[in-house]
Amino acid sequence: MTASTEAAGGGRGRLKQGRKYINISLSLIGLVALAGAGVAVGSGVGMAAMAMAEEEQKQKGTSAIAHSVIEKKPTPGTGRGFAAGSQ
Repeated sequence: MTASTEAAGGGRGRLKQGRKYINISLSLIGLVALAGAGVAVGSGVGMAAMAMAEEEQKQKGTSAIAHSVIEKKPTPGTGRGFAAGSQ
């Protein structure tokens, strides 16, 4: 083997090793991105659950209470439509 063929072969080895490091780097970046997306989705679900719990608490605190069980009959002069004239 001559020096030129050894240099050509050595260059391929370095190229393969460089590609290996690039693949590892991209894999790590992808893994971190997936973990970040999982954290984002989890926090969004948590915030939605807390908002629903707060809304339930608000609804429990403001329940409607009837002041009287007796229904009032309409008095004359009320309950007519807008266009009805007063007589």
